[in-house]
Amino acid sequence: VGGRGRVWIGGCRRVLRLDGMQVHRYPGQRAPQLPEGYIRSLLPLGNGDMLIGANREGVLHWELASGQLVPLTVQGGQRLTRINDLVAGRAGGAWIAAEQGLFYWPGGASRTLQPVNALAGLPSLSPRVYSVLDASDGSLWVAAHNGLYRRRPGGKALLPVRSGQPVLDRRLAEESVWVLAEDGRGRVWAGLVRSGVVVIDGDQAFAPAGL
Repeated sequence: VGGRGRVWIGGCRRVLRLDGMQVHRYPGQRAPQLPEGYIRSLLPLGNGDMLIGANREGVLHWELASGQLVPLTVQGGQRLTRINDLVAGRAGGAWIAAEQGLFYWPGGASRTLQPVNALAGLPSLSPRVYSVLDASDGSLWVAAHNGLYRRRPGGKALLPVRSGQPVLDRRLAEESVWVLAEDGRGRVWAGLVRSGVVVIDGDQAFAPAGL
């Protein structure tokens, strides 16, 4: 659900927007075409705009004022394909998790995405990022193809997360982390591709039984 009660639906080759009883279909005559891709992620913005993450077309910005879909380009000219997640930044803007890595959009009128520095230890052939969490304590968590990474408040580097427990550390280092969430107590939940969930609570970690 976007701003002002609009409901957005991402499908194959197009986006639908439901305004009460009226349906708007994108792309329209002035919007970029989505000939082969499908929509993977949607992020409503505070001003009524919408960020759209596509399978082949990268990130599109739907502008409320113009009603157009505007492609966002990457600083340096890199082309993005599959967008896995779009997450609002606590300081504004948005984080973009993509097959090509992690990117940041500063918001406002900017039409440029900024690449985030490479993750420590991430293989050059596997830059894939699945999800991002801008946590309440100011830390940035990144769910990647080969593990979980964190940038602590005030830090500059994204480093592998380690709990000190060999079994859990092996899971976090070797498995893909699909999704991240923060609960009401500030704990970070990491959903893994094979081994369920790992919960990080400060310097402690555990795997809930039965998940």
